[in-house]
Amino acid sequence: MESNWKIVAKDGNPDKDGIYDCILIHEKKTLKDMTKLNTSEEEWIPTGEMYAVRESRWFGLARPDDSWIMKDQPKEGLVWHEECGSYMDEYVYAWLPMRDYPEIELPDGVEWEADD
Repeated sequence: MESNWKIVAKDGNPDKDGIYDCILIHEKKTLKDMTKLNTSEEEWIPTGEMYAVRESRWFGLARPDDSWIMKDQPKEGLVWHEECGSYMDEYVYAWLPMRDYPEIELPDGVEWEADD
């Protein structure tokens, strides 16, 4: 069975921006001091435990001073972006090409919201 997954290390990143289904990899980390709620990245200790999750992420144009760019991505051009709730130091291992969704008839009185 042939897979549609594109492995970043082998196939590279997508050619156009958009939201993609992804396999993300991240390392579990634990806090040095479990009593602190607001911590800097230096307060986290790597455990060596690596995990993969399937979620979606935005692949889009990097902006000046863009702090959402994922680890090991360039600072300009099209790049993978973290989102609110992302795993610390996550990266995209694999992605699926964007799918075409067939048109659907909406209920009376409902319109598609405009993309601005």
